[in-house]
Amino acid sequence: MDSDRPEVLLTGATGFFGRSLLAQLTRAGHRVHALVPPESRPSLRALVARLGREDREAAARVEPLVGGMTSPGLGLDAQTLEALAPAVGWIVHAASATEPATDPDVLEDVNVRGTDQLLAFAHRLTGLKMFAHVSSSFVSGDYPGRFYEDWLDVGQTFSNPVARSKFTAESHVRAAARSLPVVVLRPGFLAGEASTGACDEDRGLFPLFAMATRLTGRLPVWLPVLAPEGADRYVPITPNDFASEATLAILSQPSNAGSTFCLVDPRPPTVRDMVDHLSDMVGRPLYRVPVRLLTRIPLLGPGRLLGSGHALTRRFGGSPISLYFLLLRNEYDVANTTQALSGTGVSCPPFESYLKQYFDYFVEYYG
Repeated sequence: MDSDRPEVLLTGATGFFGRSLLAQLTRAGHRVHALVPPESRPSLRALVARLGREDREAAARVEPLVGGMTSPGLGLDAQTLEALAPAVGWIVHAASATEPATDPDVLEDVNVRGTDQLLAFAHRLTGLKMFAHVSSSFVSGDYPGRFYEDWLDVGQTFSNPVARSKFTAESHVRAAARSLPVVVLRPGFLAGEASTGACDEDRGLFPLFAMATRLTGRLPVWLPVLAPEGADRYVPITPNDFASEATLAILSQPSNAGSTFCLVDPRPPTVRDMVDHLSDMVGRPLYRVPVRLLTRIPLLGPGRLLGSGHALTRRFGGSPISLYFLLLRNEYDVANTTQALSGTGVSCPPFESYLKQYFDYFVEYYG
């Protein structure tokens, strides 16, 4: 095993963030064992083929590993386990269920039990140098103020089951830090690749773009188009490529073991910033309604508002998860992340630049 480029066991390689991690790791020279369930083999093959068209050497470093994250031993045979034990230097656990409408039992199985099985597997790896758990800023729940990287349980509650399951999974990983070299990574609202604007049609800000462009085009000019207002509500947005580059930089520093890193834009936009920029891009005023008024309507708290928005966002091909982020009240501390990335050349680009990239990509491919 190359001590400078350890072999990596990556879960969630075909997922929204996992794809960016796979490209980042392989292009940096790491051999990646991509653990996928049998039904995801075609997606992984397509992903590797696409990567190969851009970088053949990077694609050649991907080793498919068919198993089951929620099964004992990850569903791998004894021979494979024996070969992986001394070879794998890093585990990057990026697999998770993030859809609020998912059955709570499925969320518990994937996000919590799956994490537990991976932690048990990690103890069998004699060459392990780092276990990176991709958590989420979701773990802050309804905490109303600045949320620090070393915090977890501060008495917050949760208005959606995804956030609760991510909190529980991270708590299990932190407990395992007594015997494993653990790093916890907390991306925020993953929005796609900032460098190109590339994003899945139903992910990131694209459902909001779809609603804004289609509503402004269909409604009479005299009819106000309403949007949430929140000058004091920061959106914890995270470009996928920034998060994957930061992950590689953080894991490359052994001294980071035992720490938590919040991978969000250190200069996050407010809801007002997002609405103002979106208004300019669609070419029509969006009239802002304070988020506080929405959440204070009787029987319409954040949880119910998220549920009410489900049908609307689905109508435009998206997920209500984007609405959840607009309802958060947190500002996130990034002191650990800033220190770890100092001198690495990795930084988050300005919000205005990557927002335009996303919108231009949306208009070209989906608008």
